Amino acid sequence: FLGKKKMQTGMWNPHMKPYIADTLLDTHIVDLDQTLPMLRTALDYLKAVAEADGVILFVGTRPQFESIVRKGAVRCGEYFVTHRWVGGTLTNCMEVCAANLFKKDSLSVCLS
Repeated sequence: FLGKKKMQTGMWNPHMKPYIADTLLDTHIVDLDQTLPMLRTALDYLKAVAEADGVILFVGTRPQFESIVRKGAVRCGEYFVTHRWVGGTLTNCMEVCAANLFKKDSLSVCLS
């Protein structure tokens, strides 16, 4: 049983509908038969990135996940974000960095 609290209409991405098996007590039940193979594919991809010395960004902006994300990233020697970030950080990284919205040590993420 893996679920997520049901969001109000318009607050959840309708593209997720095929992956929701059912709704129980206002909680979306995720279809694990579809999720498990996709997680394995994602893990294989991350393994290939790590083996090629690529950069992996760990992201978890909810307070309950902050320590888990931080510890995992530090253990792997990777970057992490545990607080709400500026919109466009990934899609417009150079512009966000140029606007000095990051601390100096964070610029290395944009420039690498």
